[in-house]
Amino acid sequence: MEAQHFPVRDLLGRTAVDPEGRRLGRVTSVDCDLQEWRVAGVRVKLAREAVSRLHLEHLPFTDRTVEVPPRYVEVAGDYVLVTEPEEALRNEYLEEHRMEGDEGSPESV
Repeated sequence: MEAQHFPVRDLLGRTAVDPEGRRLGRVTSVDCDLQEWRVAGVRVKLAREAVSRLHLEHLPFTDRTVEVPPRYVEVAGDYVLVTEPEEALRNEYLEEHRMEGDEGSPESV
């Protein structure tokens, strides 16, 4: 696949969907590795229905964002397609918030 080039700001606010077209949420930021000059990840604020689908609604986290590795991100028109499997996305979310020292870490659930 040929690399796509466009301003990072063009991704912000786009709707993120899964391969079935179900809404995951909105892109809130793009994290860059400035030493390597590459995208390190895309942060997605999860929509309520995605939180429910990922079985995260019972957790006390207030920040419902998850960083998606760039290998799982494709831009398709006005959408950002997240191809990361739901279980991996859920685990990514749990690990990310556990590392932040949140009281609602997976060990306490």
